[in-house]
Amino acid sequence: MLWWSIRTVFMVGVLVVGANVIIQQNWGGPAAQRAPQTAALARSEAPMPYSGNEMSIQVARDGHFYLDVMIDGAEVPFLVDTGASGIFLNHEAADAIGIDFDELDYTIRTKTANGYGRAAPIKLRDLRIDGIYIEDVDAIVNDAPMSISLLGMSFLSRLESYEVRNGYLILRW
Repeated sequence: MLWWSIRTVFMVGVLVVGANVIIQQNWGGPAAQRAPQTAALARSEAPMPYSGNEMSIQVARDGHFYLDVMIDGAEVPFLVDTGASGIFLNHEAADAIGIDFDELDYTIRTKTANGYGRAAPIKLRDLRIDGIYIEDVDAIVNDAPMSISLLGMSFLSRLESYEVRNGYLILRW
């Protein structure tokens, strides 16, 4: 009886450890959380056009969708974020498109997963992603540090539609 109990406990332990290893490798358990999570490591593949007014972006290893967007002539990396109400630029993106930080007026109070912050409203001349071209775009320069800029609902709502299906973000305009 004692031998059977020890064997059962051992087998359950092996199964638990094996399952934990599989979960960490495939679904981002504690081992994945310790790995560096930079935009460069987790980038989506380049957008693939389906047809004239449709493109798809493959999900990155971290489960997010990333796009390189031309803003006022400068290429800016973005994370597509349906939880963001607007287009939030980090300091690197704002600098790349020529924003004068001395002229920013941080009048917008923001609430994010990281807490409350401040942001400055700006107007972008144009935004381009392959065949998508939008002029006169409202955006926000975030006062707090951000590792990547966010492409939120104020962009997505200007499209005809978007959907996530089978590991792809599909944009239609």
